Amino acid sequence: TAVFCFLIEHNVYRSLRKRDLFLLVRFLHDTGEVMKIGDDVVINPSWLSSNVIGPLMSPILFPVHMEGIQDGIVYVERIEKVLDDFNGRGRISAHEAVKALSSLEICYPVAEKDGFYCFPALIQEERREELWIEDNDMSVYVGRRLECQDCTDIITPGTIPFLQTRSATRVQLSHAPLIWKNGLILEKIVKTCRVQGLIELHQEKRAIDVVVRGLSYSEAECLVFLQDMIDVTLKIKDDRNPGTIMKHEMPLSAKELKKLSAEQ
Repeated sequence: TAVFCFLIEHNVYRSLRKRDLFLLVRFLHDTGEVMKIGDDVVINPSWLSSNVIGPLMSPILFPVHMEGIQDGIVYVERIEKVLDDFNGRGRISAHEAVKALSSLEICYPVAEKDGFYCFPALIQEERREELWIEDNDMSVYVGRRLECQDCTDIITPGTIPFLQTRSATRVQLSHAPLIWKNGLILEKIVKTCRVQGLIELHQEKRAIDVVVRGLSYSEAECLVFLQDMIDVTLKIKDDRNPGTIMKHEMPLSAKELKKLSAEQ
């Protein structure tokens, strides 16, 4: 940002104050003329979309795409190869690309795997049933269904991937979340109690189930974690689905809470 402001100050508007320059950058970002990503400014956002995000996120029917990605985990060398194939060798640094995409919550670095990045939107795997089965130690179950109020609304495809990225990078968890195409499982220690949470998109893409379970003495902790998960989910919904109103006072039945269908 500082370099961009310097260029404007010395080549366009020499009389502008530094505060006004930063306000100008914010205005240009809000109107889509530039894109501010952290401390960097992309002068041509369409270039970023066409030359970086496009080839990395393209489906298999496109000539240049990431091949053989099922779990969304990609090594940086594969990212560099895709960018070289699309733009020409050495034109775009893979490390600079993933830095920008991480700031946009499109990907995030995989913990304890240097050079590997997870792209949740590329995940093709469905939830394995054994990831969320009845556990005799977990006797407290609480949950809510967040459902679109209008029958014409749906939850856009990018909502869950952004939720997965934000949960992995901004929510304090015991370990990295388990993620699949339409959901994730989180585990957290709340006031010394271990609690688990599940967030999953329904097949018709009009509702999201948010469920938390814990030990018999952890009801209060489960409720706290449930509200935290609902808040994060609704924040992502507001960012990615502006104007969509969701009903979130719909408690799930005991059967739905204990064993969500693997087909959802």
